[in-house]
Amino acid sequence: EVYYYGAGCATDEACERIRTDLTLLFHNSRIEVSSDMLGAARAACGNSAGIVGILGTGSNSCLYDGRNIVENVSPLGYILGDEGSGAVLGRLFLGRLLKGQFCYDVLNDFKNDCSFSIPEIITRVYRESRPNAFLASFAPFILKCCRYQDVNSFVIDEFRRYIRNNLLNYTGFGVLPVNFIGSIAENFHSQLSEAMQAEKGVMGRVIQSPISALAHFHSHAL
Repeated sequence: EVYYYGAGCATDEACERIRTDLTLLFHNSRIEVSSDMLGAARAACGNSAGIVGILGTGSNSCLYDGRNIVENVSPLGYILGDEGSGAVLGRLFLGRLLKGQFCYDVLNDFKNDCSFSIPEIITRVYRESRPNAFLASFAPFILKCCRYQDVNSFVIDEFRRYIRNNLLNYTGFGVLPVNFIGSIAENFHSQLSEAMQAEKGVMGRVIQSPISALAHFHSHAL
Protein backbone atom coordinates (compact mmCIF):
# COMPACT_ATOMS: atom_id res chain seq x y z
CA GLU A 1 0.00 0.00 0.00
CA VAL A 2 1.27 3.45 -0.95
CA TYR A 3 -0.16 6.65 0.54
CA TYR A 4 1.06 9.90 -0.97
CA TYR A 5 0.21 13.35 0.39
CA GLY A 6 1.25 16.40 -1.61
CA ALA A 7 0.82 20.17 -1.44
CA GLY A 8 -0.08 20.20 -5.14
CA CYS A 9 -2.74 17.49 -4.86
CA ALA A 10 -5.76 19.73 -4.40
CA THR A 11 -7.71 18.52 -7.45
CA ASP A 12 -8.76 15.11 -8.79
CA GLU A 13 -6.73 15.74 -11.95
CA ALA A 14 -3.52 16.44 -10.00
CA CYS A 15 -4.03 13.38 -7.80
CA GLU A 16 -4.61 11.16 -10.83
CA ARG A 17 -1.39 12.34 -12.49
CA ILE A 18 0.64 11.46 -9.39
CA ARG A 19 -1.17 8.15 -8.96
CA THR A 20 -0.41 7.22 -12.59
CA ASP A 21 3.29 7.94 -12.10
CA LEU A 22 3.42 5.98 -8.86
CA THR A 23 1.73 3.02 -10.53
CA LEU A 24 4.76 2.74 -12.82
CA LEU A 25 7.01 2.34 -9.79
CA PHE A 26 4.84 0.30 -7.43
CA HIS A 27 3.23 -2.54 -9.37
CA ASN A 28 0.25 -4.40 -7.94
CA SER A 29 -0.06 -1.92 -5.06
CA ARG A 30 -3.00 -0.03 -3.67
CA ILE A 31 -2.12 3.65 -4.24
CA GLU A 32 -3.91 6.57 -2.63
CA VAL A 33 -2.98 10.17 -3.46
CA SER A 34 -4.37 12.99 -1.33
CA SER A 35 -3.64 16.56 -0.32
CA ASP A 36 -1.16 17.47 2.38
CA MET A 37 -4.11 18.96 4.29
CA LEU A 38 -5.80 15.56 4.55
CA GLY A 39 -2.47 14.08 5.63
CA ALA A 40 -2.19 16.69 8.37
CA ALA A 41 -5.77 16.01 9.49
CA ARG A 42 -5.23 12.25 9.67
CA ALA A 43 -1.97 12.71 11.56
CA ALA A 44 -3.43 15.17 14.06
CA CYS A 45 -6.93 13.76 14.55
CA GLY A 46 -6.86 10.11 13.47
CA ASN A 47 -10.51 9.09 13.19
CA SER A 48 -11.82 11.86 15.44
CA ALA A 49 -13.40 15.14 14.36
CA GLY A 50 -11.43 18.31 14.83
CA ILE A 51 -10.11 21.52 13.35
CA VAL A 52 -6.58 21.31 11.94
CA GLY A 53 -4.10 24.06 11.23
CA ILE A 54 -0.84 23.84 9.29
CA LEU A 55 1.74 26.43 10.32
CA GLY A 56 5.04 26.03 8.51
CA THR A 57 6.58 28.04 5.68
CA GLY A 58 2.98 28.52 4.55
CA SER A 59 -0.30 28.01 6.40
CA ASN A 60 -3.57 26.18 5.83
CA SER A 61 -6.49 24.84 7.84
CA CYS A 62 -9.59 22.69 7.65
CA LEU A 63 -12.52 21.16 9.48
CA TYR A 64 -12.19 17.36 9.56
CA ASP A 65 -15.09 15.03 10.42
CA GLY A 66 -12.92 12.02 11.25
CA ARG A 67 -12.82 10.77 7.67
CA ASN A 68 -12.88 13.71 5.27
CA ILE A 69 -12.21 17.42 5.04
CA VAL A 70 -15.64 19.04 5.14
CA GLU A 71 -14.67 22.73 5.26
CA ASN A 72 -11.54 24.51 4.04
CA VAL A 73 -10.73 28.23 3.99
CA SER A 74 -8.33 28.88 1.13
CA PRO A 75 -4.91 29.97 2.49
CA LEU A 76 -4.31 32.16 -0.62
CA GLY A 77 -0.49 32.13 -0.38
CA TYR A 78 1.92 34.42 1.43
CA ILE A 79 0.95 37.59 -0.49
CA LEU A 80 -2.83 37.41 -0.10
CA GLY A 81 -3.06 35.17 2.96
CA ASP A 82 -0.98 32.52 4.76
CA GLU A 83 -1.46 34.34 8.05
CA GLY A 84 0.69 32.96 10.88
CA SER A 85 3.09 31.19 8.50
CA GLY A 86 6.86 31.49 8.58
CA ALA A 87 6.82 33.43 5.31
CA VAL A 88 4.31 35.99 6.56
CA LEU A 89 5.92 36.30 9.98
CA GLY A 90 9.22 36.96 8.20
CA ARG A 91 7.68 39.44 5.76
CA LEU A 92 5.89 41.47 8.43
CA PHE A 93 8.78 41.28 10.89
CA LEU A 94 11.35 42.53 8.39
CA GLY A 95 9.05 45.33 7.29
CA ARG A 96 8.56 46.57 10.84
CA LEU A 97 12.18 46.06 11.80
CA LEU A 98 13.60 47.97 8.86
CA LYS A 99 11.10 50.80 9.40
CA GLY A 100 12.24 51.13 13.04
CA GLN A 101 9.04 49.87 14.66
CA PHE A 102 10.71 47.50 17.14
CA CYS A 103 12.87 48.44 20.11
CA TYR A 104 16.56 49.21 19.56
CA ASP A 105 17.64 45.89 21.08
CA VAL A 106 15.91 43.97 18.27
CA LEU A 107 17.66 45.98 15.56
CA ASN A 108 20.99 45.61 17.36
CA ASP A 109 20.53 41.83 17.58
CA PHE A 110 19.67 41.75 13.89
CA LYS A 111 22.87 43.58 12.99
CA ASN A 112 24.90 41.15 15.12
CA ASP A 113 23.16 37.91 14.13
CA CYS A 114 22.11 38.42 10.51
CA SER A 115 24.45 39.20 7.64
CA PHE A 116 21.89 40.72 5.27
CA SER A 117 21.89 44.39 4.34
CA ILE A 118 18.71 46.14 3.21
CA PRO A 119 19.71 45.99 -0.49
CA GLU A 120 20.46 42.27 -0.13
CA ILE A 121 17.07 41.65 1.49
CA ILE A 122 15.28 43.55 -1.27
CA THR A 123 17.15 41.55 -3.91
CA ARG A 124 16.31 38.24 -2.27
CA VAL A 125 12.63 39.13 -1.89
CA TYR A 126 11.95 40.81 -5.23
CA ARG A 127 14.47 39.41 -7.70
CA GLU A 128 15.36 35.86 -6.70
CA SER A 129 13.41 32.61 -6.57
CA ARG A 130 11.50 31.29 -3.57
CA PRO A 131 11.16 34.56 -1.60
CA ASN A 132 8.68 32.83 0.72
CA ALA A 133 11.37 30.38 1.87
CA PHE A 134 13.83 33.25 2.37
CA LEU A 135 11.32 35.16 4.49
CA ALA A 136 10.50 32.05 6.52
CA SER A 137 14.22 31.54 7.23
CA PHE A 138 14.03 34.42 9.72
CA ALA A 139 11.69 32.44 12.00
CA PRO A 140 14.50 31.24 14.33
CA PHE A 141 15.66 34.84 14.78
CA ILE A 142 12.08 36.00 15.43
CA LEU A 143 11.71 33.26 18.05
CA LYS A 144 14.92 34.40 19.72
CA CYS A 145 13.60 37.98 19.79
CA CYS A 146 10.39 36.91 21.50
CA ARG A 147 12.20 37.69 24.75
CA TYR A 148 11.42 41.31 23.87
CA GLN A 149 7.82 42.21 24.64
CA ASP A 150 7.14 44.07 21.40
CA VAL A 151 8.23 41.11 19.26
CA ASN A 152 6.38 38.62 21.44
CA SER A 153 3.21 40.70 21.12
CA PHE A 154 3.73 40.96 17.36
CA VAL A 155 3.87 37.15 17.02
CA ILE A 156 0.78 36.62 19.20
CA ASP A 157 -1.14 39.23 17.20
CA GLU A 158 -0.22 37.50 13.94
CA PHE A 159 -1.44 34.14 15.27
CA ARG A 160 -4.66 35.82 16.38
CA ARG A 161 -5.04 37.18 12.84
CA TYR A 162 -4.58 33.63 11.51
CA ILE A 163 -7.25 32.35 13.90
CA ARG A 164 -9.72 35.14 13.11
CA ASN A 165 -9.26 34.96 9.33
CA ASN A 166 -9.32 31.16 9.09
CA LEU A 167 -10.24 29.06 12.13
CA LEU A 168 -13.18 31.15 13.32
CA ASN A 169 -14.92 30.34 10.04
CA TYR A 170 -15.26 26.66 10.93
CA THR A 171 -18.34 25.09 12.47
CA GLY A 172 -17.56 24.06 16.02
CA PHE A 173 -14.68 26.46 16.73
CA GLY A 174 -14.55 26.95 20.48
CA VAL A 175 -15.87 23.42 21.05
CA LEU A 176 -13.78 21.14 18.83
CA PRO A 177 -10.06 20.89 19.57
CA VAL A 178 -7.73 22.68 17.16
CA ASN A 179 -4.69 20.53 16.36
CA PHE A 180 -1.63 22.06 14.71
CA ILE A 181 1.02 20.66 12.40
CA GLY A 182 4.30 22.31 11.43
CA SER A 183 7.57 23.80 12.61
CA ILE A 184 6.12 27.25 13.30
CA ALA A 185 3.36 25.77 15.46
CA GLU A 186 5.90 23.66 17.36
CA ASN A 187 8.54 26.34 17.93
CA PHE A 188 6.09 29.13 18.74
CA HIS A 189 3.89 26.87 20.87
CA SER A 190 3.71 29.36 23.77
CA GLN A 191 2.65 32.30 21.61
CA LEU A 192 0.17 30.14 19.66
CA SER A 193 -1.40 28.89 22.90
CA GLU A 194 -1.78 32.45 24.15
CA ALA A 195 -3.41 33.49 20.88
CA MET A 196 -5.81 30.54 21.03
CA GLN A 197 -6.76 31.41 24.60
CA ALA A 198 -7.39 35.03 23.62
CA GLU A 199 -9.69 33.90 20.78
CA LYS A 200 -11.43 31.34 23.02
CA GLY A 201 -10.30 28.32 21.04
CA VAL A 202 -9.67 24.81 22.38
CA MET A 203 -5.97 24.01 22.05
CA GLY A 204 -5.28 20.47 20.88
CA ARG A 205 -2.14 18.63 19.84
CA VAL A 206 0.89 20.28 18.27
CA ILE A 207 2.98 18.05 15.97
CA GLN A 208 6.08 19.32 14.20
CA SER A 209 6.16 16.63 11.51
CA PRO A 210 3.18 14.39 10.64
CA ILE A 211 5.07 11.40 9.26
CA SER A 212 5.19 9.27 12.44
CA ALA A 213 1.55 9.96 13.26
CA LEU A 214 0.58 9.12 9.67
CA ALA A 215 2.48 5.84 9.81
CA HIS A 216 0.58 4.99 12.99
CA PHE A 217 -2.72 5.99 11.39
CA HIS A 218 -2.25 3.76 8.37
CA SER A 219 -0.98 0.87 10.49
CA HIS A 220 -3.86 0.91 12.96
CA ALA A 221 -6.81 3.00 11.86
CA LEU A 222 -7.65 1.69 8.39
